[in-house]
Amino acid sequence: MQIRTGWLDMPGLEPLYLQQSVDLSFWGHEHSYERFYPIADKQFWNDTAAYNNPKAPVYIISGSAGCHTPYAQFSNPPLPFSAARINDYGYSILSVVNSTHIHLEQISIEKSDLVVDDIWITKDPLHLHSASLRFVELGTDKES
Repeated sequence: MQIRTGWLDMPGLEPLYLQQSVDLSFWGHEHSYERFYPIADKQFWNDTAAYNNPKAPVYIISGSAGCHTPYAQFSNPPLPFSAARINDYGYSILSVVNSTHIHLEQISIEKSDLVVDDIWITKDPLHLHSASLRFVELGTDKES
C-alpha cells in the first residue's frame, strides 16, 4: 500500500510507474521471494494472459539470499494479488531477451538449483499500461 500513497517523507511511486509504463519493479530487504500479479490502484489481473501486455507493473520482492528470521514470515492467508511466495534460500535470474520479452526465473538453492518460479513478461511494441488511478481524499467520498 505504501508504494501507492507513500510513507513518512517518501512519496508514493505508483502514479509515476503508471505514467512511465513501468513493467517490472524489484524490491528487496525482505528475506524471501514474492511475485505479485500486475497491480494498480488495488486492482490486479491474474488471468492466464496477465503477463502479456500487462495492464500495470509486476512487483518482485527478491531477497531470498538473506538470513531467515522468525520476523520475516509470510502472512497467512496470502494476499489475493500474490502470485508466488517462496521462503527458500535462492537467487533470481533476469534475462532481457529482446525489446518485447523479459524472462525471470527464481532458483532455489535448498532444492538443488530447482527453478521454483518462472515467468515471461511480453509486450507488443509501443504497448502502454491501461490502468489508471483514482485517488479518494481521506475522510470523504470525493475523488481528486
